[in-house]
Amino acid sequence: MAGLTTPFFIFVMPRMMAGLHPGAKGDAGGSTPVAQLHMPANMRTVFFASLVGFTLLFVWMLNVRVRIAKLEYEQSLHQE
Repeated sequence: MAGLTTPFFIFVMPRMMAGLHPGAKGDAGGSTPVAQLHMPANMRTVFFASLVGFTLLFVWMLNVRVRIAKLEYEQSLHQE
């Protein structure tokens, strides 16, 4: 169900209503696609900072999960 509505909410709705998103009706760049990164400088700064932040958060969480799995594996070897 969500797959059917996704194109509408990504490509149609932002162009119908004014908003802060790039490509929205009130955007100075008009109806340019979001993928072309036509964003004001302050928006681009926040976007890339959050991209880096969430990537680092993911790497840290992955590292913790791998360490936990390694400890569980070593514990299972010692129980046998």
